[in-house]
Amino acid sequence: MSKFWSTYKHVMIPMAGLSSWEPSEYEPLLPPAFHRMPGRPKKKRIITAEERENRKKPKKQRVYSREELLAPDKNDPSKLCRAAIVITCKECRAEGHNIRTCPVKKAKQMGGSTNSQGIRLGMSTQMVADVLQRHDQYVALNMGHGGTQESSTTTTTEL
Repeated sequence: MSKFWSTYKHVMIPMAGLSSWEPSEYEPLLPPAFHRMPGRPKKKRIITAEERENRKKPKKQRVYSREELLAPDKNDPSKLCRAAIVITCKECRAEGHNIRTCPVKKAKQMGGSTNSQGIRLGMSTQMVADVLQRHDQYVALNMGHGGTQESSTTTTTEL
């Protein structure tokens, strides 16, 4: 018990405030100097999840005029506008759409599996001909012809 009393015998009495402090002959203490840490500083502040949800806005697609599509880049005359590039489908080799929106690929997926000769099982010949005809019409409309084309690929065998 004597060790306990010897440890806690020095009691610190609280002061009433700054007015009861003794004046010091030394300069007031300043905070330590600021040292910039190595690395690239962050330009943006960290956004909370709530702010992130409030900031989400649907992106507006820009509508290009015909002159903008066909006109070369104003800064570099050797470059064309990216929007003027014609997209070609890798599935059917037609222009105006990509493989993701290809009607021929959709027809193949809808039709089922293939047999050893590459003929779609589960699709009638008429269905295949209709899909190919619609595809040709789609390509003709997107290419600016305006009319329909005859389907070049028609099969006569019934599955």
